Amino acid sequence: MINDSQRWFWLMLFALSLVLFKLLSPVLAPFLLAALLAYIADPVVSWIESSGASRTLAVIIIFVVVLILLLFSLLILLPLLGRQLAQVPDHIAWLQGQVIPLLRPYLGEQVINEIAQIDVLASIQQHWQQAGDVMLQLIQQVTQSGAHLIAWMVNMLLVPVVSFYLLRDWDVLINRVHGLLPRDKEALISSLVMESHGVLGAFMRGQLLVMLVLTMLYALGLYWIGLDSFLLLAVVSGVVSFVPYLGLLVGVVFAGIAAYMQYETMLPVIQVLAIFGLAQIIEMVVLTPYFVGDRVGLHPVVVIFSIMAGGELLGFMGILLALPVAAVILVLLRSIKRHYLQSAVYDSSESG
Repeated sequence: MINDSQRWFWLMLFALSLVLFKLLSPVLAPFLLAALLAYIADPVVSWIESSGASRTLAVIIIFVVVLILLLFSLLILLPLLGRQLAQVPDHIAWLQGQVIPLLRPYLGEQVINEIAQIDVLASIQQHWQQAGDVMLQLIQQVTQSGAHLIAWMVNMLLVPVVSFYLLRDWDVLINRVHGLLPRDKEALISSLVMESHGVLGAFMRGQLLVMLVLTMLYALGLYWIGLDSFLLLAVVSGVVSFVPYLGLLVGVVFAGIAAYMQYETMLPVIQVLAIFGLAQIIEMVVLTPYFVGDRVGLHPVVVIFSIMAGGELLGFMGILLALPVAAVILVLLRSIKRHYLQSAVYDSSESG
């Protein structure tokens, strides 16, 4: 049993950890992001290592593959996305000229006039023209807040460096932490950690695969119907699908609008609905059960609330910590539930 002095010790340690965490939050963000990336990539590194390669070589292989994929994106995908983004002003002009007048009977004259006064196209074109002054603005930013810019660049460079060392020494670090656990609580803590690892690992890695497959399905479907901005819409819808059902909503709305603007008929819009509906069915029936599994147990409402609460409390770092904390809390609640169902409080007949 834990006596009063031990209880106060752990409470003080927990309070001190919270204070330090709050004070060091700006510095911790790149380290937490690096730890998250290392956690996701560790099974792949272990798989390469099992084939006979050293741990360091396995990590180098992962970094080379990721670098090649990034270069591929920069050389091929980004120019294509840039051309599709250049069509955004034309889409906005079409909305202002075609859609807004149709809403006049429903929104009223005053609302339509207020919307008409918002010249979105002119604002975008103005910023487009200012794009040539990016270097001048960057120089001004460096002279005005050079310390912040340098700190941001250092943080971005820290992420791959820290990820490399964490991946290389991952097993060593885990064993050292395991060796520091109190011996009388080692079995319980290890059990809870393994259960948390199962929940979080299955969700994070599975959800990333689901996002990737959905992006490919969206891109193929929208390309099949000939939508000019198919890649941009597919990438946006696939990325935001991390939040349950948000990718479906964003894709249907924006791809539907883009399809009608391009063809000015309802058939492509119906095809867009069919594409995203079919992708949603594939996600629910095949992708989520296969990649994520039923044992994860993170309800969509819990995921949405965790991300929003983490972002509100700690900003970007809170978003990084939202799902790991939610997974740990879920495991603790499951453990409490098991103990409760086995206790005399739940079934008083056991104490009789």
